[in-house]
Amino acid sequence: MAEVVKGETNGEPMVSVLITVYNREKYVATAIESVLAQTYRNFELIITDDCSRDPSLQIAQRYQADRRVKVYRNERNLGDYANRNRAASLAKGKYLKYVDADDLIYPHCLETMVHAMEMFPQAGFGISSSVPGVLSPAMLSPRETYLYDYGGGGLLDAGPVSTIVRRADFEAIGRFNEARHTSDGLCWLTMARRHGVAIIAPGLYWWRLHDEQESIFEKRSAAAIAEVSGRRFRFAMEALWAEDCPLSIQERKAFAQKWHAYYGRSVINAMLHMKLDLARRLVKEAGLSFSAVLKAFCVQPAGSQASVPSFQPFSPSPSSRSPIVSGLSAKVSAFQHVSVSASPPVVSVLIPAYNAERTIGEAIKSVQDQRFGNWELLIVDDASTDRTAQIAASFASDPRVRLLRNEQRLGKWANHNRGAEAARGEFVKFLHADDLLYPHCLEHLLYFGQKYRQAGLIQSCEGVAPQYLAPKLQTPREAYQQEYFGAVTLWESPTGMVYRRDAWKSSGGLKADCPSAPARLHLEMARTAPVLLVYGGLAGYRRGSQQLRHRERGDFARSMADLDWLSQLLHHPECPLEDSEVAVATRNLQRLRRKWALSQWLGEEGRLARFAYRRLRPSLRYGAEYWGPYYRDAVFDPHLYPDAALSPQAGGEEVMR
Repeated sequence: MAEVVKGETNGEPMVSVLITVYNREKYVATAIESVLAQTYRNFELIITDDCSRDPSLQIAQRYQADRRVKVYRNERNLGDYANRNRAASLAKGKYLKYVDADDLIYPHCLETMVHAMEMFPQAGFGISSSVPGVLSPAMLSPRETYLYDYGGGGLLDAGPVSTIVRRADFEAIGRFNEARHTSDGLCWLTMARRHGVAIIAPGLYWWRLHDEQESIFEKRSAAAIAEVSGRRFRFAMEALWAEDCPLSIQERKAFAQKWHAYYGRSVINAMLHMKLDLARRLVKEAGLSFSAVLKAFCVQPAGSQASVPSFQPFSPSPSSRSPIVSGLSAKVSAFQHVSVSASPPVVSVLIPAYNAERTIGEAIKSVQDQRFGNWELLIVDDASTDRTAQIAASFASDPRVRLLRNEQRLGKWANHNRGAEAARGEFVKFLHADDLLYPHCLEHLLYFGQKYRQAGLIQSCEGVAPQYLAPKLQTPREAYQQEYFGAVTLWESPTGMVYRRDAWKSSGGLKADCPSAPARLHLEMARTAPVLLVYGGLAGYRRGSQQLRHRERGDFARSMADLDWLSQLLHHPECPLEDSEVAVATRNLQRLRRKWALSQWLGEEGRLARFAYRRLRPSLRYGAEYWGPYYRDAVFDPHLYPDAALSPQAGGEEVMR
């Protein structure tokens, strides 16, 4: 019997994927290929060309051999959001999924998004984003969404590529208002206060940066910057004082004061940098007066900072939480059919636990729900004083689950090492007892791990939007360049990593006396073997305010200790950096040492502290020299992904094995 393709029905498409194009000949084929490679198949792809002057239209038309692809050309140039509305007017699907012509979505994107939206029919749209305290898929009520966004969470700053929209609700508000650079934010504010938002796991798309983008803020004129900034401020205030705003009057007043202070600071900052024309335009576009701006700048909002909207740890209501469940289809990859009785297993999942009775059951269940089945699970209880061990023992009926108990408490990292010593799998995957794995986590990570056997460390970057198109194999030198000159990623929690067991053993494991032991281990492993970078969204994290910030006030001793071992690794005989790079990295560490020392005297706020920190900012040249060309030149290859449905251009219609 022929295999049922994911999401396929005989009726209208469930999802209308919309690609709006204007002069994107370098990238549009990659965007289209990423859509055609989706594991979820019940979609139509609508491409609207906005009178491109390059071959973008001709490139798109090559894909019309696929019956799901429809290509249209506008009679005249409409502009960005008017073209998005034009594409939406042609859609038939229950949901709309925008994919910009220079971006792409990973093969599991539509399946994950549709699954979340079907779970929460009351949500007007869904956002692929990481929200502290929320394990996706989840639902935020209108009030919860506004509290989080106006409190500084930035949830509704998302661009169209990170969202999926319920078409009926989108049509009900009149679609986008077509104002450039701000239409999506206004749309999300309007829909959120009427319907709420579904929170979907991150790591589903890749947003490409390149020199041709109109959204590059630094390239805009003063008039353009002021127009966009002022419009965003007005829209935020209008939404805050709308009749159907879900916040109380007191909350609205507090947030209005905070946002006025934030906007006032941007005006004063422009004046201090002698950008007087920009300051004047900012005031005019926001509909304010200079006296109102000065008053907002001088009056500090109660309990918050004036510089930026302060982030508050978010705790959603119990009704917004949902259990982790499997995907829409019963189909799984060939990986699951490996015999679970094979010895040894492919991967050892390790849960080091101490007094985790509240969350450990959910963590264990998330491992049992994996679509990949050839694993063993070791729970290492570090002499807990609560019911952690009893809860873990209740899962012992599964022959793949083992419980180890320490007679005396070893401590956090020593307990990690004990679990790794008992592991039998080729790969080691940690799962902290207050986190969990999404059903496709092991399937995807091990697919990449077996495909790129030269990598000792496989990392699913969860902290920030990745700069790379996954999978990305980094050489030791590239990994060190990134850590010492760019955006750090190897400080990721062990939950976001998979270790090849031989590489773990040769590195000596975690240093139990080092507070930042995982980061140190990752850098040591990266020195001798490539690092494989994979997309995020494979694990759920329960994060609070203390976990979000890498540096905490008063953590001076730990910061200095980190700088010591960072310097030691930098001057190790096998350090992969060149001598000139080591010299620059050494100066970076010295600047950080002075900066953190000054923070003990100046604090972390105030004009003097901000000025001093800017003067001591480390050199981040790696971002411009390395990631810039990679953003522009990366090409999507569906053959690299597990269970991807191949397009005719990629070699066939059947599902990849």
